[in-house]
Amino acid sequence: MVERIENAFQETLLDTNHYADEYNDASIYETIAAEFGPAIAHVLRQNTHISPDLQTTILDAAKQAYRERKAFSMWLDREATSLAETAEQLCEIDAAVSELANSPLEEWSARELRAARDRLYTLEHDCDMLANQRQAFLNERPPMDNLHLDGKEFDEYLYHSQNFTYPVLSAITAYIERIQRVRGRICKHLATE
Repeated sequence: MVERIENAFQETLLDTNHYADEYNDASIYETIAAEFGPAIAHVLRQNTHISPDLQTTILDAAKQAYRERKAFSMWLDREATSLAETAEQLCEIDAAVSELANSPLEEWSARELRAARDRLYTLEHDCDMLANQRQAFLNERPPMDNLHLDGKEFDEYLYHSQNFTYPVLSAITAYIERIQRVRGRICKHLATE
């Protein structure tokens, strides 16, 4: 029975593309300990026969691991959707800011400059709303303590190879800073009117 469990483990989890990256040279029992807990790995290593109670414990651990991975997959999908939707909204904001940034402000009347300044306040407000939506999205995510994320939070785990942990909030901050710079230029032109 132990051999069947080891074979099933070998044919499923250990046969994934990312196994070597995730577990390096860990033994099958080290991997079982990481997935199901050290107690189960210890019992499997020490026994050639599995009692019905241990079989139930292993099955329950496997079902729990499945549920956790399914939840993780769902949150990955939601993260991808959130990134795509926010990128679309930020592209619209970027187009509007770029249009104002590349305009010949010195040729504009005071009324046009005030309208542009007000438009930039609106765009900054839109960015603030996006940031609030993103923060609400982050806050609704349940804890994922059991997912073997190397002790990292979800976003830290996903984006550890980047220069940021929260890509949407980082992008929004960059857009707000750009909006404020462009608005500063417009306000300087207004001051000379």
